[in-house]
Amino acid sequence: MAKENVKVKDVLVNLSSVEGITGSLVTGKDGSVIAEQAPSGVDVDLASAMAATVFGTGEKAVGELKLGDITQGMIEGSGGKTLIIAKKNVILTVMTESDVSLGLIRLKMIEAIEDIEKYL
Repeated sequence: MAKENVKVKDVLVNLSSVEGITGSLVTGKDGSVIAEQAPSGVDVDLASAMAATVFGTGEKAVGELKLGDITQGMIEGSGGKTLIIAKKNVILTVMTESDVSLGLIRLKMIEAIEDIEKYL
């Protein structure tokens, strides 16, 4: 793992200490895995590709609806939530428990993506 990816992995490890977060991954806009802290059993390659697709679709939808630039997205399932935020070249995806308070998690995600962008 490249030195930059070790630092990115450290950001994900710190992020996982936030109550309610069950996993996270950093993806290139092309869907490639940069770093991950995913729960066991998650296909990180597939999850990264889907995160890039979901974010790209969100960008198109927000643009088409004249809502400005997409800042983040959320998918809610019966077993938890998936939050996505991006910067120029990377996407941060965070998985959470279903009954979690999102305020602190969103704040920590913003801080994390800022750090990740510095390391890449």
